Amino acid sequence: MNNVLQSPRAPGSTVKPVNVLAGLESGVIRATTSISDPGFAWIGTYQMRDWAVGGHGIVDPVKAIQQSCDTFMYTLGMWLGNWYNNKTPNGTTIAKWQQTDFVKGMNTLYTWEQKFGLGAATGIDLPEEVQGRFYVDDSIHRRIVPYDLDKAVSEVQTRGSYNNSGLLYDLASAAIGQMQQFTPMELAQYVMTIANGGKRLQPHVLKAIYKPGETPGLAQPVQEVKPIVQDQIKMQAGHLKVVQQGMYAVCNLPGGTAYGSFHNAPYHAAGKTGTAEYPEDGAMKNISEFIAYAPADHPQVAIVVRVPGGGESGETAVPIGRQLLDVYFQERHQFFPREQWKDGETAEHS
Repeated sequence: MNNVLQSPRAPGSTVKPVNVLAGLESGVIRATTSISDPGFAWIGTYQMRDWAVGGHGIVDPVKAIQQSCDTFMYTLGMWLGNWYNNKTPNGTTIAKWQQTDFVKGMNTLYTWEQKFGLGAATGIDLPEEVQGRFYVDDSIHRRIVPYDLDKAVSEVQTRGSYNNSGLLYDLASAAIGQMQQFTPMELAQYVMTIANGGKRLQPHVLKAIYKPGETPGLAQPVQEVKPIVQDQIKMQAGHLKVVQQGMYAVCNLPGGTAYGSFHNAPYHAAGKTGTAEYPEDGAMKNISEFIAYAPADHPQVAIVVRVPGGGESGETAVPIGRQLLDVYFQERHQFFPREQWKDGETAEHS
């Protein structure tokens, strides 16, 4: 199995940047919106806990990304479903809310994720790519089932509702990346699109075709693979800037979840950590994940690291990501002193 293309797994907190963007674009939050995080959020009678036991204090969108604040994202997810002050709007019954505002919130989150290439085929020039999926709970049969995003969007537009049996807190769970499964290639396209300012490119393995015996980069290619723009996502530039600032803070400011590995790097990266769970041998294990691009101000490269069974993101995926980016720039003779350069193809020949 090609795990990069054929193994969708929960993305965890790596989707928080695009979900913050969904909140900004939908108008439920602003760049200046803040909440007080005690370390948990009440969703109905269910207490959803933050990974930080004591909470993160006062949290705005940038800090929510920087410190990976679950409570902020729980709140954002529920706000997208028009759920404020832990209750439905205007006395609406839970049953009616579940078919209307709840669905609209799920549609908003999942649609914005899909815009960035998540839960969609990337179109890479390799066979048998598997497409990621969105999910919702089936509270009647006590199982998780695929969420038909296209059908949900269509029925809300035509009927104003979409029949489902989702759980009250599914919106909060989706906001932190626990109700989705994406491949590493989808995550790569996603983080590349953030780095590109919303321009989503089709990924390619093949760059050019040369005649037998010719050296790539030194001879004229018979055929070159030109970049294909799949979409230029329409959004306010200021909103994407908030997301990019948050991802910069992840790697470069104290308190950032990748700061420990990147604070002394000779370049500035922007990234997002993620830890999700998956079942194996009757137990739940962690998936260690990290997405990043660098340099933050003029991106050249985007990376994804996923390590099933790797523990927390900062323990495994982030250090691997640092090593990958180090080697990339060392081979291109950038940022590092000459004595740390590595032999390898230059950027022009790669």
